[in-house]
Amino acid sequence: MIGESTAEWKGSNGQNYIKIVAKNHYKFGLLRGQKSKKQIKTTNRLINSFIKIHNFSFERFLYYAKKYTIPDDYKAEMQGLVEGTGLTYEQILLQKTWIDIYYGILQPLKIVKETIGACTSYVVRNEINQCIHGQTMDFGLAFFPTLNWLKYKISGKEPVFCLSLGYNTFPMGMNYDMACTLNLVQTREMGGFGILTSIKSQIAFEYCKSPLEFFKTMTGPYCGGWNYIYSDREGNIFAFETKPFTNALFYLNDKDYIVKTNTFQARQLKNSLLVPSYSLKRQIKTEDLIKEKLSKKKQFKISDGMETIYFNDGTEASICRNEIIKKQTLQIKIF
Repeated sequence: MIGESTAEWKGSNGQNYIKIVAKNHYKFGLLRGQKSKKQIKTTNRLINSFIKIHNFSFERFLYYAKKYTIPDDYKAEMQGLVEGTGLTYEQILLQKTWIDIYYGILQPLKIVKETIGACTSYVVRNEINQCIHGQTMDFGLAFFPTLNWLKYKISGKEPVFCLSLGYNTFPMGMNYDMACTLNLVQTREMGGFGILTSIKSQIAFEYCKSPLEFFKTMTGPYCGGWNYIYSDREGNIFAFETKPFTNALFYLNDKDYIVKTNTFQARQLKNSLLVPSYSLKRQIKTEDLIKEKLSKKKQFKISDGMETIYFNDGTEASICRNEIIKKQTLQIKIF
């Protein structure tokens, strides 16, 4: 059992994160709001600017936001965020639903037409059965002040290390039993109003201990397209490709690596891509670089992964598009 709830900023080797230990979700939300108030309020301002720029009424955005499912624990957590940040519940709700609305409703309806980012992720299993994950975080530069790493433990649940964009939590990180990275994929299909993507991410890390549990948690109804790379303590690595109501599960047993970019490789999902040619060159180049390193080295190290995702030749095959993004990479050597 967890005693007194605590929160503090910590860090080493230039990587800062918030460490929170909480008795329940409400207390977690309160402490998270207090410690990441700056990032959450910055995200709120960006969303307000987005609504104004696109002449998209606050009321209509809120109408969509209220259609999603939010389990009771996470409603309590959101109330804690309200008290911890001073924002209203509606502002917190918009922040939590923003990605689902943007990619699951506004893009398929062609209300917004901004191009996608360019995240690239991989996992490599080395000869001693360790799994090394890597990922670029290629968000728009305006969002960099909203990002922070979060390490937390809520009583009765798995310890979690993950990335937050304001109040949005992504399954980029790990719990005791698994690690995961992901990529957004733009599709032409409307999303469903199920449990929010950000909340599914939290549920996956707080409860899941197997790939099947993770797969069931993270799949539809869904806001849009996502790719996931998953690994566990036994050295198993899996790739999941998902769109709103169709999913593909791949088990990797003939290679020791997986690469994912912002596209689908499963044939049954490709017809839903918004831009079918997008990121294909980057996908191929990342695979080639990892295969080359694996053929030359006895052991794939984190430094090999960093060198791979820093590749930039000025073409569409570039993995890291600018120097700022170099500072936002995820590298995990696990188990």
